[in-house]
Amino acid sequence: MIIRAIRLRNFGLYAGEQVFRPSTSLDGAGSITLVGGLNGRGKTSLLEAVLLNLYGSRSPVVRASEDAYTTYLESLIHNGADRAEGSAVELDLEIPGDGDSHSLLRIRRSWRVANKRASEKLEVWRNSREDEQLATNWNTYVEELIPSGVSWLFFFDGEKIATLAEEEETSESLRIAIRSLLGLDLVDKLITDLDAVIRRNKARLRDAEGAEVVAAIEAEVESLERSADVIRQQHASKNNEVLRAEEARRKAEEEYYRAGGTLAESRSNLEGQRRELEGRLSEIRSEIRLLAAGAVPLLLVVPLLMQVSIAVESAAAVHQARAILPLVQKRDETLLNKLWEHIPDLTKLDVIKRFLEEDRAEMETLAARTPPIDLSAVGLGQLEALLMAGRTDLRERASVLVHEYHETEDRLEQVNRHLLYQFDQAAVNERLAELSKAAHELATKQLEKEQLQKRLHEVEGQLGVARQRHRSALEKFHQQLDDLDDAKRNIATAMRSQETLRAFRKEVTERKIHALETGVMTAFAELTHKTTLARRVRIHPETLQITLHVESGDEVLKSRLSSGEKQMLAVAILWGLARASGRDLPVIIDTPMGRLDSSHRMNFVTRYLPNASHQVIVLSTDTEIVGAYLDSLEGAVGQRYHLRFDEQLVRTTVEPGYFPTKEGITA
Repeated sequence: MIIRAIRLRNFGLYAGEQVFRPSTSLDGAGSITLVGGLNGRGKTSLLEAVLLNLYGSRSPVVRASEDAYTTYLESLIHNGADRAEGSAVELDLEIPGDGDSHSLLRIRRSWRVANKRASEKLEVWRNSREDEQLATNWNTYVEELIPSGVSWLFFFDGEKIATLAEEEETSESLRIAIRSLLGLDLVDKLITDLDAVIRRNKARLRDAEGAEVVAAIEAEVESLERSADVIRQQHASKNNEVLRAEEARRKAEEEYYRAGGTLAESRSNLEGQRRELEGRLSEIRSEIRLLAAGAVPLLLVVPLLMQVSIAVESAAAVHQARAILPLVQKRDETLLNKLWEHIPDLTKLDVIKRFLEEDRAEMETLAARTPPIDLSAVGLGQLEALLMAGRTDLRERASVLVHEYHETEDRLEQVNRHLLYQFDQAAVNERLAELSKAAHELATKQLEKEQLQKRLHEVEGQLGVARQRHRSALEKFHQQLDDLDDAKRNIATAMRSQETLRAFRKEVTERKIHALETGVMTAFAELTHKTTLARRVRIHPETLQITLHVESGDEVLKSRLSSGEKQMLAVAILWGLARASGRDLPVIIDTPMGRLDSSHRMNFVTRYLPNASHQVIVLSTDTEIVGAYLDSLEGAVGQRYHLRFDEQLVRTTVEPGYFPTKEGITA
């Protein structure tokens, strides 16, 4: 597995979004990523963020906290951030598959404060596509990827692991890790499950019931059967009453209609229709009168109107000639005078004069005529409108109104004809009262019948449950003797199975534990280069206690080890167990050299860090991986980050580089 990116948003001291992109030897780069920061600047928060992203409320850091999980999440929101927006931790992981294939996972765990309480959300993307099923079952998936029981072998705080070598008794977390590596956790679970089987069967022996239970249920069944029979009889009787009420209502309805009930019901509606139709006829007559008072009558003399139009046009020509004749005479005189001045040829001048005199003579003839009719310009326009578009519109509107008038008149006649029918209103009212009474009695009987049906359904349901309980009680009673024997057999079988599993666990432990011992001893020898200090590591098969031994077999007491040797033993335990797990996982180390003296620091830097994994993230102070130790890692470091802390804003940001040197150049 490779960590491609770690993104923190408003997490702890980290303000805004801060991104780490660790290097890995699998890309041909250095396997080590150095993250430098002074104490209290956010190094431990980075390790905490990774564990929280992977395990949520099951994170070792959360379990070590005394706060509730929601309170713990609230405490991680950056002080300067909007609590309603909250915080988030995001990991980009590359997971190897079959052959050269791999999957890219993005895990985003976010939380915010809503309604005074932190709410968490987990989202997972596989190969850039959101996978809701994977997010739902993430706890199961991550246990296959990085079991929580062994996670601290790969993600650990250097200052805290020294207890592994200082305590004479093996810590519970180390026992869990060793059991997980040995595969004993499954065996232990089976033994625990068998304990539950034994408890259940012992309870069966204690809770055996007698015949009195069956008798009590039988009495209950008989009581319910009697109640059901009574209700069925009442329901049948009530059903007959409903049938009689239905017949009475049907007869009352026939008498009502025979007395003229339909006419009475429709009379009010018919009278309303008559008023509406009479009103519409009045509206149509008014509109027809308006049309008759207008231009509609002229539609009868359209040919005559066309002759009038022609006469009006002739009269207009006469009036026009009379109006312009004096102007023409004056124009001709002026024109001839001008021509006389410029054209000396009298022949040409006579031709023009004759043309003007002939034109004026035609106009004088037209002006001398008597106009056939005298009509104003407004009247002429109205006449033209009538003869053109108005004639068609008026005829169509008149035709529509006449058609609607006749149709409305026919409907009014039908309504009046129905209203002429006579009936006895008093008789109708009497029959209507009888019909209402019959309908009310029918509704009452039907309601009573439905209530009985509902009650019968409830009793039959109770009866069905009681009969089922009776059958179960009988079966249980008849099988009690056999069950007692069966429970005893189950207890004996479970106890024998537990003994077999314990023997199997012991055999597997003895067979596999040697590989763990060899792995831890090899790692310890590589780290210390002291063959005389110890020649063998032993892990007790039952207590899982780890001890050192010299060549003779005598135990080397941990109290005799120096602080540096204890720290190296702790690292060797983690390194050896991690190797034995067979899992190619990244390693994250916080404050790696805080407990090491100078004689062991160089061994740790040169022998462990470059070989711990294909990807190692080291969270170092300015007194650890610096100077000669940093120089010794030349070529193994692929990425460097520095945690810059703003004292005024109380916030940490991530920047490329490492601790500044005395010369001002980033280390």
